[in-house]
Amino acid sequence: SSIVANFKVQGTIEEIKPLGTGLINDTYKVNTKEADAPDYVLQRINHAIFQNVEMLQSNITAVTNHIRKKLTEAGEADIERKVLSFLETEEGKLGKITDNRGSINVFPGADCVFHLTVTNGNVKETIASYQDRSLLFWDDFSETGTTDGPNSTRWKNPGPAGSAWNNALVKDWSMVEFLKDTDNTTFIRFKGSKNKDEKSKGSAVHSKDLFYFTYGKIEFRARLKENDNQGHFPALWLMPQKSGRPDGLTWPLGGEIDVMEHVRRNTQISQTVHSEKTSPAPFYAGDHVYVNAKGERSSIGSYKDWENWHVFAMEWTKDGLFWYLDGKHTRTFNKNMNDPAWYPFTEESAFYIIMNMGVGRASDGYPGGALDGFSAHMDVDYVRVTPNNDTIVRDCPYYKQ
Repeated sequence: SSIVANFKVQGTIEEIKPLGTGLINDTYKVNTKEADAPDYVLQRINHAIFQNVEMLQSNITAVTNHIRKKLTEAGEADIERKVLSFLETEEGKLGKITDNRGSINVFPGADCVFHLTVTNGNVKETIASYQDRSLLFWDDFSETGTTDGPNSTRWKNPGPAGSAWNNALVKDWSMVEFLKDTDNTTFIRFKGSKNKDEKSKGSAVHSKDLFYFTYGKIEFRARLKENDNQGHFPALWLMPQKSGRPDGLTWPLGGEIDVMEHVRRNTQISQTVHSEKTSPAPFYAGDHVYVNAKGERSSIGSYKDWENWHVFAMEWTKDGLFWYLDGKHTRTFNKNMNDPAWYPFTEESAFYIIMNMGVGRASDGYPGGALDGFSAHMDVDYVRVTPNNDTIVRDCPYYKQ
C-alpha cells in the first residue's frame, strides 16, 4: 500500500493481491472500496533486465497504440477502457524507482497484456486480455512514409557481403519502404531488382547486437510477391549471436534456423535447419522441409497463396524446434542427442533475427542468377517474440535503449 500511495489512484485501497511473480516482473491486483472507482494492476519491473524504464514504457505504448488502432478500425466502443495506459505518480512521472529490486508502474486498464477489472459507470466488469504473456520483442513497422529506415533500437542494415542472400544488399535504405494497405495495415517492404545497366539490388534488416534470445516463439506476419524466376531468395530466419558449441564456432556449424525461405519456388516455402551434421561442407544445404500455403508437406505444383498474408512461426524450447504456418504445426526438429555438431541450439546459445529479400548471382546454384528485369518484394506486417517456460532473457541492448 505504501508503494501504491505514490500514484494518483482513485478511490480507497481495500486489498492488494499477488497475481504472479517471475524473472521479468511481479504483478499485483489492487482493489478499491468504491463502486465507481477503478481497480488497478500494480507491476514491479526488474530493472536488472529492463534497465531503461522509459524505453520499456515506450515499447508498451507502441504495442497498445497498435491495439487501439485495430479496435478503432473494427468499430469497437469504449476503446480507452480496453487498452492499457500508464497512471502517473504524485510526482507527475510514469514510474517510481523504489529500491534496487525494480521499478513500479500502475496500469488502469489493459486489453493486451493483463487481465483487469475496470469501471463502466457504477458497474465493475472484467475485460479479458488478448494474451497473458509479455512480449520479448515487437515491431509492427508503423513508420509510414519514412526514408530513414526502421527503428534503429531494433534493426540494422547488414550491408553487402559475399553469400547468396546478402551479395546484392545496398548500404542505404533505398530498397526498403514503409507502406499502408487499404485496410490501414502498416508494413515494411523489402525489395529486390536487377536492371540492365545496374547491379542486382536486395534489402534486409537484422537485430544482431541489438536483440537476441534463447528459447521462445517468434512469429512473422508476411506475404510474398509470387515469383519463380531465378535469383528469387526472400527469407525470415535466425542466426547465432552466441554459439551453443563448446568451440564457439558460428555459421554454419553454430546453427541457423530458417522460419521461412522461398528459394525460387512460387509453390512452396522451406523450413530449414543448418548445423555441422545437417549441412556438411562444401554445400551447407541444410535439413529442409517443404510446405505449401495450406501448411501441408508438398511437392512442386502444390497449392500456393503466398501473395496473401500468412503467419510464419517457430517455437524454440529445450526439447526442440517447432514450426507453424497460420497456427498449424508443420515441422519438428527434436533435440534427440547431446551433440552440438547436430544440435547447437542449446541454452548456451542465443539467436538474432534476419529478414531479407535476397537476389542471387549466376554462381549461386540454388536461387540462380537474377536476369535483367527481375523484380520482387516481401512485405512484413509484424514480427514478435513471446517467452515460453524455457526462455532465458538475455541482457541485450534492446532492453536498455
